[in-house]
Amino acid sequence: MTWVGEPIGYANPAYYRDAATSTERQLRADFAKYYQLREIAPFGLTPADTAEFNAHAETLDARWGRHESAQWRRTWGTLQSAVMGWEARPTLARRNFDQLARARAAGELTIDEDLWRSLHQARAITGHGLDAPADPIPDPERRFPNLHLPGPSATPPLPAPQGPDLRTSVERTLGAPRDQRTTSTEVSLEHIDQVIAATEDALDAEERRGDLDTGRDARTTLLPRTIRDAPISYDYGESAAWELRQAALLREIQDLSCEHTHVADGFDGHDDQARITRLEALRDGLSAARRDALRAGVHGVDIDRAYVLGRDGIYWSTEPSDPRLGRIAQLTQERDWGLSLAARHIIASSGVQQDPDAHRELAPAPETGSARTHPLSSETDPYAAAGARIVAAIDVALAEVDASSWTTSADPPPVGTPVPAERDTSPDP
Repeated sequence: MTWVGEPIGYANPAYYRDAATSTERQLRADFAKYYQLREIAPFGLTPADTAEFNAHAETLDARWGRHESAQWRRTWGTLQSAVMGWEARPTLARRNFDQLARARAAGELTIDEDLWRSLHQARAITGHGLDAPADPIPDPERRFPNLHLPGPSATPPLPAPQGPDLRTSVERTLGAPRDQRTTSTEVSLEHIDQVIAATEDALDAEERRGDLDTGRDARTTLLPRTIRDAPISYDYGESAAWELRQAALLREIQDLSCEHTHVADGFDGHDDQARITRLEALRDGLSAARRDALRAGVHGVDIDRAYVLGRDGIYWSTEPSDPRLGRIAQLTQERDWGLSLAARHIIASSGVQQDPDAHRELAPAPETGSARTHPLSSETDPYAAAGARIVAAIDVALAEVDASSWTTSADPPPVGTPVPAERDTSPDP
């Protein structure tokens, strides 16, 4: 092949004069050539050169790595492992080699001659032998004298610096360059190139992130803000009242069932008439609550679920049997408390002393979440008219229906049919 000349140096079988047989000499020469080809292949001038180097190296590896003789397969594998150790951790490999050499010279350790020759060869072809150069950068022409890539000659050496050496002794000791101005300029230009490259990388990354846009922002801009952010104006008055009524009925069933379970768990079998009476009352109340829920149109499955959760010792406040109705009741209660606190703050900010009972009645009742407040008289309180208007507005907003205002009929309405409120919730004129 034109890129491999007459084998010389480590790639020449005649170099290994201490080998036991001619086959061993050829194996070691082929391994040196294999190693050199793998080292020089990435620097081929063309992809064809790189492929040619790799193909020839693979041929040598297949010849000896799958040789019919186990001895030569073992020698080839030993060379590969030793070379890998010198390349991966050269300092540790050198220390281990020196220790083996001293132990072998002192007669403390017996090493197979074939293995010792393989360790010597691995150290030599990787550039760590006794004749290795002091500089850390190996000379490829000295290590691979028989491999020459076609192409232009190597870069000529830089001319020797001219002019007097203006460095101080400290600068010379620390290795400062002779022409500090030129070096400083080169470093600055290199730094600028790095900054430009980093900026381009950042712009590319930003562009890639932009390409990952799902299109949601574009869809959002199709609608004007007045439509996107418009408050919902649909009147949920009747359906909200019906859902709150359902939630109250289911809560009553679940809490009565849970209370019955807790009271029954404390019964120890002795004559406890008070506990027995309470259990009977809870059982009767639970039966009545189930009948009321069925008459009101609550689905039987929802009633059974509330009963089972209560029987298992879970109150409605811990885990509502209907998550949706429980969430609606929770939000309604929070809204009612917020409105009542706002009304209390407005009245308190007026500076007029209020009756403590009136302040307590401003808060909604926990059973129904009502926002009704204690009526104020305009004759006894100068701010009563304003307070009455606030209370009326809260009542209109809540459309609250007290549980006692519901009437039941002999025939229950169909499931899901809203039951309208009977109380007039319009504000007084």
